[in-house]
Amino acid sequence: MKTNYRLLVIALFALLAIVATACGGEDSEPAAEPTAQQVATSVPATAKPAPTEVVTSDGPRRGGEMIFGVRSNFPSKWDMTQDSVFSSPQHLARHYNGLLQFSGRDGSTVIPSLASEWDIAGDATEFTLTIEDGLQWHDGTALTIDDVIWAVERWANPPEGIKLPRVAGFKNITDVSAVGSDAIKITIDATNVGFLLELADPWHIIVPRHIAESGIDDGNKIVGTGPWMLDNFERDNFVKSKPNPNYHRNAPDGSPFPYLDSITSIQFPDNEPALAALKTGRIDMLSEQNVEDTYNFEKDEGDSFEYEQWINPGLTRLGLNNTRPPFDNVQAREAIYLAIDRSAYVDILQTPGLPVLNKPASFFGSTDPAWDDAPNLFGYGPATRDAALAKAKQLAADSGLMEYDGKLSILVNKGGSSSAEILQQLLEESLDFKVEIEVTDTASMFARFGEKDFDLGRYGTGVLHLSPMSQILADWAPGAGRNYGWEPPQNWLDLFEESKRTLQGPELDAKFAEMDRIMREEWIPSVPLERVSGSSVIRRDYVKNFDALPGCKFKCFQLEDVWVTEDAPSNR
Repeated sequence: MKTNYRLLVIALFALLAIVATACGGEDSEPAAEPTAQQVATSVPATAKPAPTEVVTSDGPRRGGEMIFGVRSNFPSKWDMTQDSVFSSPQHLARHYNGLLQFSGRDGSTVIPSLASEWDIAGDATEFTLTIEDGLQWHDGTALTIDDVIWAVERWANPPEGIKLPRVAGFKNITDVSAVGSDAIKITIDATNVGFLLELADPWHIIVPRHIAESGIDDGNKIVGTGPWMLDNFERDNFVKSKPNPNYHRNAPDGSPFPYLDSITSIQFPDNEPALAALKTGRIDMLSEQNVEDTYNFEKDEGDSFEYEQWINPGLTRLGLNNTRPPFDNVQAREAIYLAIDRSAYVDILQTPGLPVLNKPASFFGSTDPAWDDAPNLFGYGPATRDAALAKAKQLAADSGLMEYDGKLSILVNKGGSSSAEILQQLLEESLDFKVEIEVTDTASMFARFGEKDFDLGRYGTGVLHLSPMSQILADWAPGAGRNYGWEPPQNWLDLFEESKRTLQGPELDAKFAEMDRIMREEWIPSVPLERVSGSSVIRRDYVKNFDALPGCKFKCFQLEDVWVTEDAPSNR
C-alpha cells in the first residue's frame, strides 16, 4: 500500500508542477518534488497526459466477449452516485465518465476522461478543465458545458432528499462556471492538493441532468458517455453492455475504445455457485473473491487459472451511535473501545493454515503511514491489556453504560454476522455486558446507519482509500457519506483543514498521527477492528489487460481496454 500511495503522490506532483512529460519539449532531469510554498506560488500547471497505454506481449485483439462474476450484493441504487458499495462500479461505472479517471494500469495516475486537459492555478484553489468536443449521451442527446456544471454542483450541493455518500471532498467548492464553450472552472475555498484525486474518484461520474433530475431509478435510465452502453439487465442478476459507437477516447491504434464486443457482469451473492460458474466456463473472471475460498480453489484447479491477490485499502469497524445514549457519552464509547480485545478478535478470524491476513488497525486502516505501529497501541498487546480492561470497567460504571446491559444490539449484514458474534462474545467476557445481534440486508443496514437508527453497527469500508485523507473524506469529515453521527472536536477539524494544504511527507504524516490520537483518546467515534483481509481475482488466462489491484482495489472498472485472445469462448 505504501508503494501505491507513493505513486499517487508522485502523479499528483506531476500535475501541480510543470514537468517535461506533460508539456512536451526536450529531455530534462526529473523535477524535484515541490514544497508547499512552491505549489502555492507556482505558475498555473497544465496537464494533458497521453491515452492509456496497452502493454501486452502480442498486442490487443478487437472483438469477443467477457463475462465476469461479482461477489457481493447487487447495488441498491441504479444511480451509483447514491451508493458507495464496491459492486456499484463493477456493474455500472463502465457506462459513465468522470471529468478525470484513474489509470487501469496502476490505479493512481490521473488520466483524461471527459476532460482532455486541465490547469491548476490560484494556490491550487482553481481548477480549469477542458471538455472534449462533440460529446453526446448514449441516448443521442448532446452533452453541454451546462450539463457538466450541473453535475458538479450536484456533488457540492446534493438536491434535497438525495444522499450522495462520497461528496465530502466537494463541500469546499465555492463556484463552478463556464470558461467559453468548452471548459469549466471549479473554485474551492482553500488550497487542497488532493482535489484532482477527488475528481478522478470512480463514484464522481457525470450523470445526465435530463434523466437524473427525475431519478435514475431503473436500469433503463443508465445513460452516460462511457465506453459501454446498456444492452440488457436483470436486477439482482446481471448487467450486459455493448460498445458505445460514439465513444471519444481512442486506443493507441487510433480506433475508439473499447476492444470487446460485449461485457456482462453477473451477481453472485454466494461463493459456491460463483466458483462453479468459473470452473464450468460460464464466466471468465471472478472479482472480489475471499482469500480462503481462493486458496481452496487453487488447490483443486492449480494452473488452469490466474490468481491475483491484494490487501484491501480499508478496515472493518464497530460504529457507535454518538447521537443518542449511551454513546453520546464519550466515556461509554471509550469503555467499548478498550473492552474489546482486538488482538483476540483478529486471531479468531484467522483461518488456520492460511497466511496471516487480518491485522490490527488504526482509524485509517492500511492507508495509515504508521500502520505497522497499530499493534503497539494501548490495549492491543499483552503488556497493556490488563490495564486497558480495568479502565474499560471503570468507564463503563462511571458512564452509566452498564444500565444498558442486554438492551443494545449490533446491527450487521449477513456477511458480517460471524464477526458480530465474536464481538458479542468479547464484550460479554470483558465487561459482562450483553448485546443482541440484528442481521439485515446490506442496503437496509446502511440506510439505518444513515438515519442513525442503530446502537452499534459492524461494517467495513474497503474501497478506494488511497490515503488517510481519502478515508477521512469518506468516513469521518462532516458531510462524509459514512459519518453516521460522528461530530469531530475542533482540534481535529483544525488539523483536517491544515492537512488539505500540506504535501505528502513527514509533516503531513505527523498531522495524521495526531488526528488518529485524538480519535483514540478524545473523540472515539467508533472502534477500528481490523484492516480488511485480502481479496482475490481469479480469471482465465485469455482475459488480458485487466489488472486486479487497480481494477478492484481502486475500482477502475471502465474496462475500455480489456481484451480477450482468440481462444476465448463466445456466444454464451
